[in-house]
Amino acid sequence: MSGSFLQLPDTGTDRCADPVLISNLARAIDSSTKHHDLIDVPYTLGALTAALREVEALAVNRHKCLAIPIGVTQASLADVGRKIRAYGAAAELSWLVGVLRGDVLTLGRLQFERTLTAGTRAMHIPEGRPLHPAVVDSSLGSARTYFGEDPIVCTSWLLDPSLQALPATSNIVNFAQRFEIGAFNADEEADLAVAKFVFKRPLQEILDPNKFVPSTSVQRLVIARLRAGFHWSEPRGTLR
Repeated sequence: MSGSFLQLPDTGTDRCADPVLISNLARAIDSSTKHHDLIDVPYTLGALTAALREVEALAVNRHKCLAIPIGVTQASLADVGRKIRAYGAAAELSWLVGVLRGDVLTLGRLQFERTLTAGTRAMHIPEGRPLHPAVVDSSLGSARTYFGEDPIVCTSWLLDPSLQALPATSNIVNFAQRFEIGAFNADEEADLAVAKFVFKRPLQEILDPNKFVPSTSVQRLVIARLRAGFHWSEPRGTLR
């Protein structure tokens, strides 16, 4: 597709798409429910990017049928390319399908789920860009305009109270203070999540001082806690 919304990288190996993977993705995109079953088939990065190119038109058409504005479609589908560039073939397939289906929409800096769950709208935070307060305000304003005044919730490693040790002027501190945090548990699952999103590396690798040296204040704070034997957490917060 010329002018692809997916913004996929050229892997140099995505010339031959896997028909099983294409069918798998197409069926999930067309499913009447977001709780679709994805067939567990092995695939390479080349096969994945080729299959995504094949189903892009189907995804764009679904967005159109859902009356999603073309600008929102373009911004939303670009997350597919970002995830592929960040994680390669390890990108979470169910997340990519959710974006392709229009279940997750990008409105400015943040992402929001199109449908409510238990009366709340889930918000997600794409990695890689600062959470400047004005940019977050704009994104939340766009969400209110687009969706209405439903309660917004967010479950993220960014809401771990340990990050409040960052300077008061930190964008992360400002962002977290927007939320009322509920009860939460610190566990290894959250450790894996913070290793993925902050370091883009396996947990065991970042725990080894001989294999990884942190380079930012956030990395230093997170890694100090993990190496001291504490777990991270992914609290659920409700936007105030």
